[in-house]
Amino acid sequence: MIGWDPAQRQLLIHDPNGEADLVNGGYVSTAIGSGQGLRYSERNWGRRWMVEGTGTGWWIEINQGA
Repeated sequence: MIGWDPAQRQLLIHDPNGEADLVNGGYVSTAIGSGQGLRYSERNWGRRWMVEGTGTGWWIEINQGA
């Protein structure tokens, strides 16, 4: 994760595996560079990130620098 857009409630992500299909699973594209500068909605990302339900998944800490 490289950032957060609070106005759009989107996470900004660089994914070395490519562009994820957050609704259906898997990847839309795994071509080199396809995972750079992606914007995923908080809603769809949460479902993919916490597959086993609320409180699961990995820790994400976002710090807003100066």
